[in-house]
Amino acid sequence: MKDVGVDLRAARRRLESTSQQVPLAAAAHGPVAMYVMAGAALVVAISVAVLVLRKPAERPTESDATAKTGSNKQSVAVLYFDNTTGDKQLDWLRTGITEMVVTDLSQSQDLEVVGTDRLYEILAELKRADDKTLSPDVIREIAQRTGVDNVIVGSYMKSGDAVRINVRLQEAKTGRIVTSERVEGPNSSSLFAMVDDLSRRIRSKFESLGAGLSNAPTLLTAPGASTADGLDRGLGDVTTSSIEAYRNYTEGVNLHERYREAEAATLFEKAISIDPAFAMADIKLAVTEFNLGHQDLSDKYATSALKHSDRLTPRERFYIEGYYYTQRPATIGRGLEAYQKCIDLDAGHQACRHNLALTLTTMGRFQESASHYEELLRRGSTNPSTFSKLSGNYNSLGQPDKALAITQAFSKRNPESGAGDRGVALALIVNGRYEEALQELSRAAMLDPTDPSVLLSRAVAQTLREDWPAARETAAALSASPDETRKWNGAIVQQNISQFTGRQADGLMWADRAITAYKVPGTRSAIGHRVAATFYLSKLQAPQAIAQLQKALIDSKGLPEEVNVQAAIGVAYAMASRFKEADDAIAALAATSDPLTAATTNRTASLARGQVALVRKNYETAIAQLTAAQAALPAGSSPIAPSQHVPTWFALGEADMGANKPAEAEPWFQKIATSTYQHNFGGFEYVRSFYYLGRIYDAAGDATKSREAYRRFVGFWKDGDLDRDRVAEAERKLRGQ
Repeated sequence: MKDVGVDLRAARRRLESTSQQVPLAAAAHGPVAMYVMAGAALVVAISVAVLVLRKPAERPTESDATAKTGSNKQSVAVLYFDNTTGDKQLDWLRTGITEMVVTDLSQSQDLEVVGTDRLYEILAELKRADDKTLSPDVIREIAQRTGVDNVIVGSYMKSGDAVRINVRLQEAKTGRIVTSERVEGPNSSSLFAMVDDLSRRIRSKFESLGAGLSNAPTLLTAPGASTADGLDRGLGDVTTSSIEAYRNYTEGVNLHERYREAEAATLFEKAISIDPAFAMADIKLAVTEFNLGHQDLSDKYATSALKHSDRLTPRERFYIEGYYYTQRPATIGRGLEAYQKCIDLDAGHQACRHNLALTLTTMGRFQESASHYEELLRRGSTNPSTFSKLSGNYNSLGQPDKALAITQAFSKRNPESGAGDRGVALALIVNGRYEEALQELSRAAMLDPTDPSVLLSRAVAQTLREDWPAARETAAALSASPDETRKWNGAIVQQNISQFTGRQADGLMWADRAITAYKVPGTRSAIGHRVAATFYLSKLQAPQAIAQLQKALIDSKGLPEEVNVQAAIGVAYAMASRFKEADDAIAALAATSDPLTAATTNRTASLARGQVALVRKNYETAIAQLTAAQAALPAGSSPIAPSQHVPTWFALGEADMGANKPAEAEPWFQKIATSTYQHNFGGFEYVRSFYYLGRIYDAAGDATKSREAYRRFVGFWKDGDLDRDRVAEAERKLRGQ
């Protein structure tokens, strides 16, 4: 009876909205035939929303859907299904069948399928993600934001074991019904076959509207099945044959889209335990583990996803290849190519475009990266990560005001999103507005207490304010967590504070905590070893530093961090007067450079060569190399990640001092001393800059500036165990001796 009511309401809307007659569904699928199924017990009328663009010939200008999608393909978006069963155990079908239909239709090369991540973004922004049914107003809003004309609506119901799927294609603005379809099955285990049947019917409808079919482009790795089969490949072939595995996967995706990563990971693990060849669950778990900071687990599941990717749709295979290969410096070009093929095939694939942009950012190609994030925003993305990453690109391009504006725009548009306040806080930190940043972070913590980035960002702001008790308290909260990533972040913040307060013993202890925070060695442990080496080098203890860096080389093998470790060990060898090994280490670093990574690799090599020349007291060579490194630096960087700015500036200052050019050295040390966020991960250089400024101003006869610089230097390291001779010298100067 509920379904009859749905049909009647649809008919009324059709009659009210237009005088044009539209054919009803075929008689075999009519409301009477629908209820004469002998023994029918479970009725599922599954509500799908399919959004169809007008054909290119009907669109003389780019004012409609093309402005949103950037494509002349017919476009399809699948909305969540309405659960009218009253059974909460079937709520997973709201998003589960949506995922199924999206997966099926994505096999067509002539349909641009709006991803479920984009759909969730819109519904979340409208605060309708948890609505049991979608109102006509919401459907029209989705149509407007995605630039489409038509939708398919319906619902699903339960009565025993039999299954029926009922869909109707109607115009988004008027509600006029264009066509309707129904499929039936004996029980819930037939869902895959039913959705396959439904998807073929939808596909046929598009074909009748003039959408021709084309073959899929060649993949980077040959798929196990022909992509020319299109929708003839069933869901069981391209996903998993287990409904229970798919249920866990779907519920995991729902949590992942809500940034509840730990809970999502558990469900993805369950899906994989049921079907170890479930590649889509593998790649989602790889991304989730990466977001949780578990690089080793991310690599494990990405590898498994690639192994089983031959069963997926072309878009998903490109996505997996892109993700896998961009995680490894040696294959980053292959990964970029895969992501580009993905968006060539489906310009609206948010994950491929976002990850392509992210990879370009890590390569220092900020303008290219920004263009992809801007395209995502043009298409209506409301993902907070898109806004924050674009803001980071603006900062790296030397546009901090624009970086702040983009985060404020997102926060204003999404006042209940903690991610919005956190993004604004980071942009404020870049602008040196630490107090305002802390206020934003307090709001972010109230809105999303589970976001670990809030605590890390707070610790950064407190460190830059030089509020050591508050920074230690925040770091302690991170360190006390059972989560590996929070433990590691807490240890890194604590060692950072040890640099600013001049305590080597404490710094080494916290570096060791960072090394052991993760059970499996990898990038994080390598960074911990590199940090420990820095503390040893702060007291010229080169052999101990080399021992740490040799361990770091093992842990970072084949990972992006290996470049930084090679540079550090080259400098450590030089400080141990092992210059041949220093040159070999830097040569090995330079050998990893290729056209794709040249910008960052060559800059790192120039910095390392300049630092080695500085150790050798070859000041002119040092200045030349360091000047090249400085010229290659981006205009800005991230406040929560180390950069090469402060080390490069400091080395240039030391080289000019060594060359007896204090006037040239002073601007470099002053640049560090007056920096806002850049010195957050450069405590040693920051504090020592004040010592050098004190000497320079003293020699120039500027007693006021000299005393202030010495006062700052002593204020940091008076009670520490570093540079005791320099601290004593500064104290004498302050006493007028």
